[in-house]
Amino acid sequence: MYGNIKKTVITYFILALVVWSAIIATSVAWNMDNGKKQVYNLALNAAQANFNKDESIRLWSTKMGGVYVTPNKDVQPNPYLAHLKHRDVVTQDGQKLTLMNPAFMIRTIMDDYAKNFGISGRIVGQVALNPDNLADEFESNAIDKFIKGEASEIVEIQMHQGKEQLRLIKPFYMKPGCVACHGHLGFKDKDVRGAIGVSIPLEPYQKINKQGINDMMISHTLIYILGLLTIIAFSKHAYNSLKERKLANDTLHELNVTLDKKVQERTQELETILTDLKETQKKLIETEKMSSLGSLVAGVAHEINTPIGNSITGTTQLQHETNILIQALQEETLGKNALIEYLDTVKIISDSMYISLMSAASLVRSFKQVAIDQYIEEKRDFNLKEYCDEVLLSLHNKTKYENIDIQNLIDRSINVYSYAGIFSQAITNFIMNSIIHGYDKDSDKEGKITIEGKIVQNDLVMIYKDDGKGIEEELIGKIFDPFFTTKFGQGGSGLGLSVIYNLIVHKLKGNITCESKVGQGIQMIITIPLDELQENT
Repeated sequence: MYGNIKKTVITYFILALVVWSAIIATSVAWNMDNGKKQVYNLALNAAQANFNKDESIRLWSTKMGGVYVTPNKDVQPNPYLAHLKHRDVVTQDGQKLTLMNPAFMIRTIMDDYAKNFGISGRIVGQVALNPDNLADEFESNAIDKFIKGEASEIVEIQMHQGKEQLRLIKPFYMKPGCVACHGHLGFKDKDVRGAIGVSIPLEPYQKINKQGINDMMISHTLIYILGLLTIIAFSKHAYNSLKERKLANDTLHELNVTLDKKVQERTQELETILTDLKETQKKLIETEKMSSLGSLVAGVAHEINTPIGNSITGTTQLQHETNILIQALQEETLGKNALIEYLDTVKIISDSMYISLMSAASLVRSFKQVAIDQYIEEKRDFNLKEYCDEVLLSLHNKTKYENIDIQNLIDRSINVYSYAGIFSQAITNFIMNSIIHGYDKDSDKEGKITIEGKIVQNDLVMIYKDDGKGIEEELIGKIFDPFFTTKFGQGGSGLGLSVIYNLIVHKLKGNITCESKVGQGIQMIITIPLDELQENT
């Protein structure tokens, strides 16, 4: 009887599951690839810094003509400088000194640095006074490219003792101070004398990246499970609705066939059926209102749409800016100012995307936490004003298109120990409600939103204000009810303020009220006891 309905629902369920799985898989793959790139960039930056350190020491030592030191068990007269008459000297008071030329000095420093910090370096050449400084195959090939002008630096990932390491090698050139030690080998001023290489173990960076991947997999797993539960719940609801509709149609058809014979009887039965259906519908609505999970599942898409949408918009903009940069580079029109502007834009967008994704993860946790009796989440310390700034930044891709001035007036001295995600969710919902419900898109008047925060006696008081349309007096008492919205299907599910009310009242033991008059905007007042915002010692 219900075979076709079941088949249709299963088909759409499988399609939704495939699409959702593809989205999560794509996100996981992108994050893992991005993690590998970050490992490479961090190691390369470390290699560049160590090279700059080694090169600075070499240049200083060259400018000084080398350094005389007292011979000891670690530093003996360099036999490869025996051709220098002034290699060994004696001071007027009889102190014996020996010359450490720049190459000898930098090699000694590199050896000690490798023992102490695990970052090794080499100063090498194809022709060397000291055989230990002869270049290996990789280094020799690099020096050939430096001499031919084919490269200014070479970077490779290589295996060393079963572990990956990043090798950076750059040329170094003859200076006037180098001629005394190396001139007899045929090298002249400004010749490529050899190269300085740095090897950075990737293991420490890979461990950090592995932890990040583990955290990412956990968050994606939770998001995937939440999406799966949403798909299952919607499929069950659709199946039950279609069954009820078919049952009602079949009942009506049967009543029409036997209408002449059993009008009164069937009419009574139909009234009973309709009464039962209405009572069942009423009980279902009450059950959904009392069940946090049932309510929240229906509103997940709306509540996390903003941060996910922000991230997608940021990615699109980043793609656009990158294409412009690539085009300029190919056309050889790329200037310093354009590159700096691009880097600034990338930083702003990446910061916004990061905060948006963190906000989405926080929202997912909030949905789960409200639906269970015991809410389990670690609290943390944070500055309320700075955190509000981060939330506003995550909303930048939405608010920048609106003619609204948003001001963060929270007292900078307020530090709290609480659930940061609740504050993020409240601020985000308030702002999006103002944009959707409070202002006309076609209006030329600039809107104004302020967020205040201050300590009043033993409470934290936060006040959110906008100067938009306001709310009718008879609707103010309904705005915290589940499913109440004046724009259903236009960006509002009617669950946002209900969720926030439960979080503020039940989770933070606080209170939230709304004050508004038509044409004079809206004011949300949140009051939270300071005892709930301090760490127990």
